[in-house]
Amino acid sequence: MLGWDPAPAPLSGLSGITAVSADFNTYALTAAGTVLVRGNNEDGARGAGEPELPGESHSTKVATVSGISGATAVAAGSHGGYAVLGDGSVRAWGANDLGQLGNGVILGPEICNGANAKVPCSRVPVTVSGISSATAVASGGDFALALLSNGTVMAWGHNDVGQLGDGTRNSSPTPAAVRNLTGVVAVAATQGYSMALLGNGTVMAWGEGVGKLPVAVSGLSGVSAIAAAWDGLEQKGHPERHQLALLADGTVMAWGSNANGQLGDGTTTTRSAPVPVQGLTGVRGIAGDFHGSTAFGAPLATVGALSPAEGPPAGGTPVSITGSELGEATAVTFGSTPASFTIESPTSIAAIAPPGTGVVDVHVTTPGGTPGPSAGDRFDYGPAVTGLAPATGPASGGTAVTITGTNLGEATEVRFGSTSASFSIESATSISAIAPPGTGTGTVAVTVVTPGGASPATGAENFFYEAPPTVSALSPPGGPTAGGTAVRITGTNLLGTSSVSFGTQPAASFIVLSPSVVEAVSPPHAAGVPDVTVTATGGTSAASPADRFTFTLAAPTIFSVSPAGGPVAGGTLVTVTGTGFATGPGETSFKFGKVAGTSVECTSTTQCTVFAPAHKKGRVDVYAFVGGLSSKKARPADEYAFA
Repeated sequence: MLGWDPAPAPLSGLSGITAVSADFNTYALTAAGTVLVRGNNEDGARGAGEPELPGESHSTKVATVSGISGATAVAAGSHGGYAVLGDGSVRAWGANDLGQLGNGVILGPEICNGANAKVPCSRVPVTVSGISSATAVASGGDFALALLSNGTVMAWGHNDVGQLGDGTRNSSPTPAAVRNLTGVVAVAATQGYSMALLGNGTVMAWGEGVGKLPVAVSGLSGVSAIAAAWDGLEQKGHPERHQLALLADGTVMAWGSNANGQLGDGTTTTRSAPVPVQGLTGVRGIAGDFHGSTAFGAPLATVGALSPAEGPPAGGTPVSITGSELGEATAVTFGSTPASFTIESPTSIAAIAPPGTGVVDVHVTTPGGTPGPSAGDRFDYGPAVTGLAPATGPASGGTAVTITGTNLGEATEVRFGSTSASFSIESATSISAIAPPGTGTGTVAVTVVTPGGASPATGAENFFYEAPPTVSALSPPGGPTAGGTAVRITGTNLLGTSSVSFGTQPAASFIVLSPSVVEAVSPPHAAGVPDVTVTATGGTSAASPADRFTFTLAAPTIFSVSPAGGPVAGGTLVTVTGTGFATGPGETSFKFGKVAGTSVECTSTTQCTVFAPAHKKGRVDVYAFVGGLSSKKARPADEYAFA
């Protein structure tokens, strides 16, 4: 994590690292025992044998420290670096104007360009004298500490504020023991300040602001690692620094200067006592850097593939999860649902899919956290039906049904009950199907089958096969050909009635009163006995003797003639009203007395127009003729006067 923001932010660019230490430079120990460096090369501090080139004193390039192999620990100071080798010896590089190399003299095999002057130095590692059993090393700005295998600490270099812990303020180019300190398991240092972690989890400190001999740091216990870093000089010339302590629970405490948020507590407030670093858990290593802090933890797992990658919604499918960094898995989830699992190897987990629906991401959680989704972690629980439109149809089949749901795009079969249906896939969420004939009436489940399995029963997939309507009685069973008769139709399954027909003619109107009663108005119809059929959700009623309606031809009647007279020459357009007229061409005719009128046009069964013929002067009766039947004389309503 970097310290340039008040809260931690990710740092990239290094991999395969087992430990880090930072000040002006960042040194990283690799698993191969080499040391990588990034940062300052003043005083030869990069240790890579590089010259101090203008403009590159703070290089962002990563280089390998020269001549180091089999290293087991690394430490950084502001003017150089240190490494412990597998044989217990220590190597140092960088400035030596204050005895930082620990080789017994304040000289250097080389002269390097420092920040303000040339200084004795070594651009490549040299051996620190008198140390053969070191297990760890730490460095402040101009001094260093070495932890020995017997739990004691050696120190050398600058000692202006007691940072060597020998009870004096005398600098030393030769390592000397820190007084009153045993049982040490780790050391850390920064400008003018030293720390030691004891085996009991407490921390000791000495140097500026503490004293020339070690004392315990209050407020810390259960510590497993420590680190410290220099942050520059205050206006009064005193060094600023910050310290870190890794606790056994994987969290981090920090204290010291915080102008750049290097304590990671969400503020820029300097802390004299340790405070928790925000947002860090599962940390495995820490390091301080100039105005910053670094922490690394367990790597995230990656899921590369699932086999199989689908299973039924009921769960229970054994799934092999392959990927990387799986060996420390603490949880496996299918979507948000936990799954039982067994770690087979660092690259393989055997899991049992829990119940679920749809397509979910399979996540593997490790101490490093839970990774985001990837293309290889998708598990398909198979299709699910969430709705049917319509959800009812006749038992004869043929209903066009839209099936909505999830994971329908790979459907291989659609079933209504146990009967397969024809279908077409519209999208991953929609299928168009034709309901097959039912094996009877009642509810069946519509099932969609894909390579991921069959859709489960939830209730949303139910389709109801309705029986066709029946007509058992008509009241009255007949009426005039003119229509207009209110007919009460009795039967079964009439509730979803959508049409009523008298033969081929639709009823003039109808209304559904109950599942067993519909009232309809007969349309005009030729004389005869057609079947009255009802069409409802379950289909159309079958013809039977009980549904026959008799249309009877009735003699027409005349109620009025308008105008009631006209010239003897004829030609007057006369409107005749009455009943029983036929609207078809030529089906209705009129006579004025014994002479036929012309150009008859009937707009309804109750009104027609006709042109009066030529006739001698006098009053005559107008007669209507329909289907061989004639209206009766109805004076004075049917009289017409020729004048």
